[in-house]
Amino acid sequence: MTVSPRVSVLMSVYNGARYLREAIDSILAQTFTDFEFIIVDDGSTDETPAILDSYTDPRIVRLRNETNIGLTKSLNRGLAIARGEYVARQDADDVSFPERIQKQVAFLDAHPIVAMVGSAYYQIDPYGALIGIVLLPCDHQAIADELLYHCCFCHGATIFRLNQVRQVGNYNEEFVVAQDWDLWVRLMQNYQLANLPDALYKLRCSSRSISVRSRESQRRAARHISETAMKFRLTFGKDRPVSALTMGRYYWHQALWALSEGDSLGVTSRLASAWRVNPLLREDARYLVQQLVDVVYDPRTGMIDDTNAVVHREIVAEGRRLIDHFFALIPDEAHALRSLHRRVIGELHAAYAFASYRAGCTNRVRYHVSRALWYDPPTPTRFNRGLISVLIRSVKRKIQVRRFVEPEARKTR
Repeated sequence: MTVSPRVSVLMSVYNGARYLREAIDSILAQTFTDFEFIIVDDGSTDETPAILDSYTDPRIVRLRNETNIGLTKSLNRGLAIARGEYVARQDADDVSFPERIQKQVAFLDAHPIVAMVGSAYYQIDPYGALIGIVLLPCDHQAIADELLYHCCFCHGATIFRLNQVRQVGNYNEEFVVAQDWDLWVRLMQNYQLANLPDALYKLRCSSRSISVRSRESQRRAARHISETAMKFRLTFGKDRPVSALTMGRYYWHQALWALSEGDSLGVTSRLASAWRVNPLLREDARYLVQQLVDVVYDPRTGMIDDTNAVVHREIVAEGRRLIDHFFALIPDEAHALRSLHRRVIGELHAAYAFASYRAGCTNRVRYHVSRALWYDPPTPTRFNRGLISVLIRSVKRKIQVRRFVEPEARKTR
């Protein structure tokens, strides 16, 4: 009789040869070893099959789709054969720290009322360099509130109880993207969810990631999931009223999704609702600014070098136009929000400064840092040390390049 493993690790990969080996190795190196590793090759046409062929670890269970059917259906296919009590997700271009599964299994063992647990995570660029750390709410009540307007889990860093996920119907195949958020919302209606404060995962930010390639589809799906979650909460969660802070953020996100869809009336009406439910909305400025910048920011800029400066300028100009349009749509009763206009522009330039540094474009770094400081000057309580740091590092990098290039140029004369 075959003994079932405690954990089924589930990965789907489609033409992910570039980072696949690093992702697989991070799972095989886990300190927790009682697992099967289900890898669904979703019809890859690159070197993915050859890389999978090179592994002989008996814990690996391979499935192959003859044609590309998408992430959601591939994950459900893996769930159908999973034998573990718990299922740990892993994406094919990300990296798990060695102790990740051990810590998450220990948490679920100690908290039987929790159906799923994620963790904080690091963001890395396509080359593996650290971008930053993302901290997430850990308490179930905070998570339940945030899931009404934002997915506060890193999908690849989650581990859940297989039976509970099967009870709520697995992943909904109507969602090609944001299928994880939809699943967490359905789990939340019957079970508790959690995040560990430790960063146990590295999420790779690249132009090939689903969240970058399908931004508009992500936003449409997010809007639908958010509205559905709020309706359920208001109908069946009357014993726990939604706070003014949460309602304000909910309508703010609704306004941002309307902006991305070109719905000007929707932007204005939802901003009016945000102000009505939370008259202190302006005090949530840091969150509001960051979410607007996230919508306007175009991640392609981090992959554009100095040879495509014109494209970069066009992308930045389009972002500025969107910001100006958004603030022009703010209703009179919420006029206090207009004071955030310059701060949003400054934060957008700051984001492009960091992206330009990662792309090795030192001239662009200096330009964006200067614009960021012009539009959003530092204050005693709000000072972006990272922005100054990236400026100094870019200057040092340029000096180092000159020290190397100029002597070499003289040698060739």
